[in-house]
Amino acid sequence: MYNIFQQPWLLLALSFVLLVIVYIIRTSFPEKQKSWHLILPVLIIVLALGLDYLVKTDHEKVQTTLEDIVTATLNRDVNTIDKLIAEDYSDRHHPNKQSIMELCKIVVKIHNIKSMTITSQDITVEGKKANAEMLVRLRMHDSNSAIPAPEWNYAKVKLFLNKQPDKSWQIKSTELVEVNKQPVSWKRAY
Repeated sequence: MYNIFQQPWLLLALSFVLLVIVYIIRTSFPEKQKSWHLILPVLIIVLALGLDYLVKTDHEKVQTTLEDIVTATLNRDVNTIDKLIAEDYSDRHHPNKQSIMELCKIVVKIHNIKSMTITSQDITVEGKKANAEMLVRLRMHDSNSAIPAPEWNYAKVKLFLNKQPDKSWQIKSTELVEVNKQPVSWKRAY
C-alpha cells in the first residue's frame, strides 16, 4: 500500500494534475475564473511536503536508528550505541546486552575506521517489530601492522528491532551475514 506520509510524490502528482485541470478550465471558461482556483494546487503541494516533514513513519524511524548506529560507530561513541541496543538484546553468540557492548567497546578501540557508509538497506516493519538487512562499506585507516589489510571492507548485517514504549526503535538482535562477500558468523568474526 502506498504511504503518503513516507512518500509525498502521489500528492505532488495530484497537485500537478489539478493545476492542469484548473488551467484548462480557466482558459476554456474565462468568465468562471476565480483566484482561489490556483491556490488549490499550491495547498496540496504544501500539504504533501508538510506531511512528509512532520510525520515520521516507523520505517523512517528504523532508518534513523540504523543511521545513528553507523554514526555512533564511526565516532566511537559507545554511549550512543548503548542507548540504541535494547536491554533484552541477545543473538546466537551474545547472550545479553553486556556481552555485545563489550564487543562494541573492543571494535571501536581496536579498529581504526575512517569512513562508514550504508550502501544498501532493506527494511521491513510489521507492527512493533522490524527487520533490516544492510550492507555497510567500511574504509579503514592505514594500519601499522605487518599484515596488510584491505582499505575497503564490506559487511552485510541483519538487524532485528523492537519498538519501545516511547515510540523509539532499539536493536534486539543482530546477525553478521558476510564480510567482503564471504559468509561469516559472529563466532568466526571474533
